[in-house]
Amino acid sequence: MILLQSQIGTNLALDSFKFRQTEGAVAGQFVLLGILAVIVTGVVIGLIFYMRRRRRLNEMAHAREETRLKLLLSEYSLGPEAREMLEVITGSEDPGDNIPLLESRDAFEQTLAQFVEANPDHEIVRRAPGLRQRMGYGFGNLRYPFDNSRMLVAGTKLRCRLRLGGREASFVTSVLAVSERNFFIKAPTAKGKPLQLKNLRQLTLRLSRQDDAEYEFSVPVLGQTSTATSAIVCGHIGNIQKLLFRNAPRVAVSVQTQFYVVRQEVAQERAHFQFKAQESQYALSGELKDISQSGAMAELQVKKTGPQLGDVIVFKLPQAQIKEDLVAQVVGTSSAGDHALNVHLQFAGMNELNRLKLNKFIQIVENQAPAPPSAPASPAPSSSPS
Repeated sequence: MILLQSQIGTNLALDSFKFRQTEGAVAGQFVLLGILAVIVTGVVIGLIFYMRRRRRLNEMAHAREETRLKLLLSEYSLGPEAREMLEVITGSEDPGDNIPLLESRDAFEQTLAQFVEANPDHEIVRRAPGLRQRMGYGFGNLRYPFDNSRMLVAGTKLRCRLRLGGREASFVTSVLAVSERNFFIKAPTAKGKPLQLKNLRQLTLRLSRQDDAEYEFSVPVLGQTSTATSAIVCGHIGNIQKLLFRNAPRVAVSVQTQFYVVRQEVAQERAHFQFKAQESQYALSGELKDISQSGAMAELQVKKTGPQLGDVIVFKLPQAQIKEDLVAQVVGTSSAGDHALNVHLQFAGMNELNRLKLNKFIQIVENQAPAPPSAPASPAPSSSPS
């Protein structure tokens, strides 16, 4: 009996100990779960605040980009239609994706080229040349180099050179229309009718950009339209050469005239070289020694000082049937002896009509130049008098 009571007491004590041990373990688990719950709750609350802050920051950034986009569109005088075109080209309505096209010509041309390649028949492709001009990425903007014929705009004057019947011919024409795939120029005429140049494969074109330089490039001829104008269809090209000074052939001349000098500091006050003789600071007598389509060389009689680099010289050339004053910039000087100075000139601001007259004058001078002497013939045997 005593042993039984002792075993029962021991078992009760062990059960009580196990219960207290289990109770402690459960309590510890509840504490651990509580700590984990607090941590998870803190993380969730932190994520919620982070996402809200990030959303607010994104909304603020989007608002800034929207403001920036509207400002750029306003600077370019572009409306909702142009914005819709940009969104179609980029495939995004996000201002951040469209702003680079307004800030970088390279980004615009690259994105547009990718769009045209992927969507050649899309309506935007037809309207893209007009958008390029309105954004200031065309030929008339001196901020960008003329490196692609897609920059041309309707009405641009061109001088065209081609070979017909084994001889070279040239004419002045103009751009009629420009698309992303090709451009159209006015065909030359004979007796009032456009010439048919169906067998022509290539044209060499030259044009000048105001206050910049002359450019020359050759384009493939894709065909000729069947309309009344018989416009020549030319393919686009990106290999355009900027012509350096006096690249054109020179011809020797001897033309006495007066040269009116406009000092460099005065010439820089104007954006265009449209000066008259009466606006000069002083005049010098001299003689034109040679001339080309892009410039001339004159020998001037100087007393104390002569024109310097960057000065502008105004003179007349009635021999070429040019009524207006010709304007040229001094690009080099060299001594020609006592009180004489050779001055190298580069024409500036000459319109296409005067260029055509000058070209004709140069051709006349070339044709009138004496032929180089030929080798002397062997003397005929002479008979001596008997």
